[in-house]
Amino acid sequence: MPNITLRKAVEEFDVSRPTLTKALKSGKISGEKDGKGAWRVDPSELSRVYNPRSKEQVNEQQPEHPKNTPDFNYLQGKVDALEAQIEDLKEQRDRAEERASSSDARLYGLLQDMRPAPSFLQRVFGRKTKG
Repeated sequence: MPNITLRKAVEEFDVSRPTLTKALKSGKISGEKDGKGAWRVDPSELSRVYNPRSKEQVNEQQPEHPKNTPDFNYLQGKVDALEAQIEDLKEQRDRAEERASSSDARLYGLLQDMRPAPSFLQRVFGRKTKG
């Protein structure tokens, strides 16, 4: 059986990662470091010292949250209200961007109209104004 990492050992056996590290350093269990410096341990070595973690024990660590409690309903209402508020703010932002872009277009049009018309001599001789 191939050696396993400490992370996998914690998942499969009833032991914490710091406890495994201490046991490896003290020589209570044997293991070897790989090229990256991570410990690898033989599962048979772990089963000699630690009990395997049962499937029921893993399920106990992830408790079920009841969905029809007052707290859940309150928080769900808050989430729904905040999502609606986010959508409203996005619509407001889009409208503001449209107004800004139309204002920019109007201002650009006004700036073009403010340029002085070329005089008669400028039209005849084709000279441009300075500036």
